[in-house]
Amino acid sequence: MMKPGTPFEPMRRGLARVVRAVSAALAVALVLGACVAARPAAPAPIPSLAPAVPEATPGRNLVTAPDFPFVLYQGADRFDGREPRVNALLTDGKPLVLNFWGGLCPPCRSELPEFQKVYEQYGNRVAFFGLDVGQYTGLGSPDDARKLLGELNITYPAGTTDIKEVLHAYEVRGLPTTFFINAEGQIVERWSANSVGTNSPNLWRG
Repeated sequence: MMKPGTPFEPMRRGLARVVRAVSAALAVALVLGACVAARPAAPAPIPSLAPAVPEATPGRNLVTAPDFPFVLYQGADRFDGREPRVNALLTDGKPLVLNFWGGLCPPCRSELPEFQKVYEQYGNRVAFFGLDVGQYTGLGSPDDARKLLGELNITYPAGTTDIKEVLHAYEVRGLPTTFFINAEGQIVERWSANSVGTNSPNLWRG
């Protein structure tokens, strides 16, 4: 468990927690960058990575975020012609908020507008991406996800992936689940409070 006062602990308190957490992300990216003696190797592709994403705590070695490609629903301009993937979002030296969600996930519906408000305030300093995995978890189709984005007026970059093994690599067990990744490409914290379990029989099939 995270100790009170750690960088992303405020994420657990409504919209205000989200705003304070993203603010903390900016600070922690600088602090952790100063503490790392050498840059980590580039994130390994999903097939070569064993699923191991512990909740990060100060003093613990941080895990490099797995890299994988996106199929975009919106936000193509954010990639400036580059292949849309995790690494491409980290090239500007910004921390990344990576949110796993689904179009028919009730807590996701409640959370997306909060992230939109934070994006509007901090989007020039922190990268955001909403990853729809509803089709792999029994919580909606890509059409459901696109419909929800439009209904809630969500404008930050969002899409899905053709690689469902991403769920294994990030050890996603419920939606929504959010990862805070520093500018070095390391997972600082995973947040999955109030999530819906992903118990679809199709989730863990090869």
